[in-house]
Amino acid sequence: MLIIILIILFQAILLKIYNTTNYISILTVYINLLLLLLFSYTLSKYNYNIKEIIIPIVIFSFINSILGLIQFKTGKLFINFKDQEALIRSYSTVKRVSGFIIGDNGAGNLGAILFPILLYNYNNKKNLINLLVLVLNILFTILTFTRIGYLAIIIEIMIYFLYKNKFNNIKNIILFITKIIIIYFCIICFYKFAYNKFYQILFIDRGDTVTGRFLQFRYALMAFITKPLSGIGTGQYNEYIVNNLFLFDPCVIHSQLLNTLVEGGLLIFIPFILFNIFIILKLIKKYKMKNEFIYIIMLIIGNLIATNFNPNQYYDINIYIYYTILFLFLFENKVDFKNKTKDSFYN
Repeated sequence: MLIIILIILFQAILLKIYNTTNYISILTVYINLLLLLLFSYTLSKYNYNIKEIIIPIVIFSFINSILGLIQFKTGKLFINFKDQEALIRSYSTVKRVSGFIIGDNGAGNLGAILFPILLYNYNNKKNLINLLVLVLNILFTILTFTRIGYLAIIIEIMIYFLYKNKFNNIKNIILFITKIIIIYFCIICFYKFAYNKFYQILFIDRGDTVTGRFLQFRYALMAFITKPLSGIGTGQYNEYIVNNLFLFDPCVIHSQLLNTLVEGGLLIFIPFILFNIFIILKLIKKYKMKNEFIYIIMLIIGNLIATNFNPNQYYDINIYIYYTILFLFLFENKVDFKNKTKDSFYN
């Protein structure tokens, strides 16, 4: 992480910085991630339990969901303090809420990031409050009308569903097949009675931007080829392709990984990938025989899906929440006797 920060600082000297706002924004994110990493490591000295630490995240999710519902009802953001009359984005009959993110696509990403943690919280303590927080987050994500957020949560549910179903006897196999038949029946009913309306909202009223994003990815790769090692400059994609490739793209790169590769080059992309792989491998090693394992896998895969069709590099809250969760899981060292008993059972 420190290597990434130093290289970004050197970019200001060696490369043309057209957009200082984007440059400083992304640099600040990396500096804050390093501070979060150090904070989480320091916190481990106090022998915390992850179940205690995620409570603030649960509270944040509840407030964020309520804010989203208020935004949907009133049509106002309520968090843009410079403009109290700022309205949420609306397309035809579609009103897209954003919560605290100030970006409806980012809000959909946030819903996908929070879902595994809220499900973990509910399964640890099944009560109406935790169930309400989980349901409200799903409703909030639906109201963002973020298609990749929907897909990420569906994949997370499928991972959870497959993990929890044991195929060690005929009864469980029959039960699994029965669930598949029920799901298939629900899909058929959805297709017959609601598909046209659903398609109208998500692709016609909301706007079909998928084709445009693949065109953008082609532009981004063209920019990468010009400076594969050093990158074109952090936060400089739009200005760089105009001034050097004579191309125009009104949007920032809608993929966090591709953005890191293009703007940071291999010098930043490789450390970034290695940093994430290292954390993931450490988490898998630590939790592979524990109940938390499946939720961590859901979180990692859900985040990977959601952040690579949206410009997650500019959704600071999403990045901080995702890595804070990973860091807290990584450095937790308090013995949970209840979990330890279950681990012994599975062993």
